[in-house]
Amino acid sequence: MPLSDPVVEPLRSFIHRLEDASRGVPRPEDALRTIAADLQKLSATVRWDECHYRQALGSEELVYEIARASEAGPTLYLVSDGIGVSSPPHEHLTWAVIVGISGAEMNVVYELANAQKRLVRPARRVLIAKGDVLVLETGAIHSTLVASSTPTCHLHLYGKPLEMLPPFAARRYDADAA
Repeated sequence: MPLSDPVVEPLRSFIHRLEDASRGVPRPEDALRTIAADLQKLSATVRWDECHYRQALGSEELVYEIARASEAGPTLYLVSDGIGVSSPPHEHLTWAVIVGISGAEMNVVYELANAQKRLVRPARRVLIAKGDVLVLETGAIHSTLVASSTPTCHLHLYGKPLEMLPPFAARRYDADAA
């Protein structure tokens, strides 16, 4: 259940408007660029220094649910990763929009090298810092690494709640050593 924080109330309103606007749209991914731009602009108006969410310490990974459109609908999280935290190549099995608030995180987006062996190879690198955006369509595979000397803080908007996804281990891939 989302924590109560009036500072992020505009983000909660955004999620509900997003769900209302996407009713009957067969592929929300088609609208991801617009959604990303809107979330990017909105995140710049939030007074993050007044929020009650704690940033990660050490090797912590903190995930706060900010807003959920419906039981299985788009869900917005505030994510903070500690210095040096990384995640291996993985997919979300839904679309995602990531907006940087503070700190810097290197994302590597992959392409499949061998689907049967679940091997991937890097396709591009995207640094997400304050105000930067990364759009991941359903099926995208990426890894992350905190690349700053401070914890990161990002907004993560997913097409469905994280608890509806299969376990992380089932969504992982290995990087092709070739």
